Amino acid sequence: METCVFAVFEFISGLVESRQLRDLLPPILPTLTLHLISHMQPTHSQVERWLGDVAQFVDEEEQIFSYSVRLSAHDLLEAMWEEPSLRNHTHSAITAAVEKHLQTTRSNSSPNAWKIEEACMLALGCVIMTPNTSFSAQQFTESVVMSTLQSPSGNPLLLGRSLWLAGKMAGRLKPGTLDQLLQSLVTALLPTQHSVLRVLAAKATCNFCSELQATNCTSRLLPILPSLISLLAAMTADLPDIVLLVVIDTLQLVTRVDESVTARHALQLSEVALSLFLKHSHDPGLSSSLEDLFSVLANNPGCHADFHRSFLPSAVQLLESNETGISLGLLPAVLDVLVLLVRGCGLGNVPNEVVREIFPRVVRVGVASDDVAMLQNAGECVRAFVSMAMEDLVQWCDREGESGVLYVVRLAVHLLDPSRPESSAAFIGRLLIVFFKKVGGMLGDHLQLLLRSVLSKMQSVKTASVMQSLLLVYAYLLQTELEAVVSFLCQVPDPRGQPALNYVLKEWTSQHPFFFGSFETRLSTVALCQLLSHCVTTGNNLLCSVVVEEEEDNGCGLGVQTRAQKTAAGVTRKTAIPLPVKIVRLLVSDLQSHLEASAESEGSECSAEEEGNEEVREMESLLTSEDGESEEFDKDPELHGDPLLQMDLQAHLVKYLGDICQLPSFSSSIRPHLRPYELVTLHSAGIHTN
Repeated sequence: METCVFAVFEFISGLVESRQLRDLLPPILPTLTLHLISHMQPTHSQVERWLGDVAQFVDEEEQIFSYSVRLSAHDLLEAMWEEPSLRNHTHSAITAAVEKHLQTTRSNSSPNAWKIEEACMLALGCVIMTPNTSFSAQQFTESVVMSTLQSPSGNPLLLGRSLWLAGKMAGRLKPGTLDQLLQSLVTALLPTQHSVLRVLAAKATCNFCSELQATNCTSRLLPILPSLISLLAAMTADLPDIVLLVVIDTLQLVTRVDESVTARHALQLSEVALSLFLKHSHDPGLSSSLEDLFSVLANNPGCHADFHRSFLPSAVQLLESNETGISLGLLPAVLDVLVLLVRGCGLGNVPNEVVREIFPRVVRVGVASDDVAMLQNAGECVRAFVSMAMEDLVQWCDREGESGVLYVVRLAVHLLDPSRPESSAAFIGRLLIVFFKKVGGMLGDHLQLLLRSVLSKMQSVKTASVMQSLLLVYAYLLQTELEAVVSFLCQVPDPRGQPALNYVLKEWTSQHPFFFGSFETRLSTVALCQLLSHCVTTGNNLLCSVVVEEEEDNGCGLGVQTRAQKTAAGVTRKTAIPLPVKIVRLLVSDLQSHLEASAESEGSECSAEEEGNEEVREMESLLTSEDGESEEFDKDPELHGDPLLQMDLQAHLVKYLGDICQLPSFSSSIRPHLRPYELVTLHSAGIHTN
């Protein structure tokens, strides 16, 4: 029977996804929705299983390892609502179906009548009932939700689902009704309540927080916030991992509501987080959620004292253990939390004891390890220290008189050791860039040591992302100390005994089109601009004499081609071209990508305005965001306010290439090498090449 139901649901799902066939659905949606809600009722065996084992309930609720007719009906209902052309019809159908089902249950004295009520609430939670529909959140809450919560013998599943739905409607409820619900929420979290009710109350808490935050009404939570934090923190004791994840996610959301309230519970939260961290660091999901909780504590100044007092002694002890007798993955996880702790202190506010006790131990652990996760996380932790406390590192010395600067150099050289796994240097580019920014000319001979180490690592690396990280070091320094870096690379031999300048520039120009990350691609592009300017304005023989190889274009100026097109066109030979020509070609290619992205964005905007299609608007937002730039900001605070990320790169390229094209050397030595489609790109940007 279930197989038949699944097949029917899959067929209807196919209709929803089909542009040609989905118009068949609106006439049957009222009846279809009525049946879907009926199938969303929990079965007798499900209820017994859930009430007997809360982990089973969370497993099926979160669709982690289980799937059922109930979940399949839920997913289909959600899919119909998410389809813009069906959304209004689905709204109306759900409202009508819920009303009809509830009328039936009111006249039904069956002990299982609560199941259809729970299914109706689950169905309403699938969608967002907008104000322009006939559904009234306030009226439904008063007539159904409140009466359910006031029932002395209500089923825990129904009571919890009532709170869960109320949380989703919290932003549209009257203050008095909302206050009553919040008090019911606190009651549902008490240790004396059934575990299923407590878990659903935790999920409801997430809904209340999200809804009230979206409507700027989080002040309504303040009276119960201390109780929520205390009850959720106490709830973390002896829970199955799958349930614990729900509670931790809720706790970290609640602790973001008000910093002052959270600060008053800092000691309890720090001890709970540390205890769970030491016990569950091997679990990626729990470890990630706990890091979110640590992030809340680290970024709340009122929590710093208790958080540091709780975490630092354990961190010191674990770093001293040198991976002996501790669970796999614990030390890398400790380093991740230390990154949060250090960055949370703020620029120049890292306590002396953290610099004195933690920093040297992090470096020693990193230098003593060959584990990739340890090496990467140690590098990221040291980068946090360099970013937030470089002045303290310059002044700090160990008992042998070695400064923090030397410690950073030692770890960087270790990460760049060719005998270490190549992934150990995956993030070395950003570490060294921020290090160079902070210490500048203080490095002395250490700069050459680092550059030699980068060059040595490049020769053993095969992974493109690692090569990108290494090349970025030279790209950054060529912006700030171009002549010194060029001189250094001319004195150091490459693997074939030739000056390393040719080797580095060939690798850079060949890898540049494949760079990823908004910061990295911008840094490489701007550095190439500066390098080209130096070539064409000074006529530097060392640079202008560099030749790089690229595939010869026999494709009649077709531009970017597939492998099949290249084979058919006979693109099998390589030709050597001067470095300035190669750089111009790369910059023109970058400009073409920006022009195409802008055109697609404008086209999407017009389509969205003409069709009112929400999917098109979502695509537009993806097109206009550069390589996940906002996510990059979150992961790398150093990038906030960086001039590279504030720059309009398309406008910069248009102006820069326009200026280059006016130079006499362009017409004589660069333009003859440009392909027809490259000239077309320049002309389309309003750049004259004659």
